[in-house]
Amino acid sequence: MLVKRPHPKRPVHDPTLQADGMLTRATLAAALVSLRERCGLTQAQLGRRAGWQVQFVSRLESGRGRMPDFTSLVRYAKACGVSTGLIFARGSSVVSALTLQDSDNRKPFEPLAGQRICANGTGISLDPHL
Repeated sequence: MLVKRPHPKRPVHDPTLQADGMLTRATLAAALVSLRERCGLTQAQLGRRAGWQVQFVSRLESGRGRMPDFTSLVRYAKACGVSTGLIFARGSSVVSALTLQDSDNRKPFEPLAGQRICANGTGISLDPHL
């Protein structure tokens, strides 16, 4: 009997990671398109800045296929001229924030630690009521 083993370099899909509230490919794709358009770039312009073919940019923005890897997301953001960071929150309180990429080395995410945030439908913002 042939036993199929997972490819050693390909991560195994873990359905338990698809928890309630987890980002979907479609939501991420819409956010990427919104970011690119807010920055006034076409897919071709972004592709040139990132060193990608326009077909790859189109696939990232389509929501089809695999979830983009971390490096691709940082590269996409850098091509748009924006910083990239991680925010860890408990409820509406930022527990920790880390700048991952910023061309000016300003560390714009770290000051968010300890702040309260609110969802606004297209992302998050600092809670103005504090």
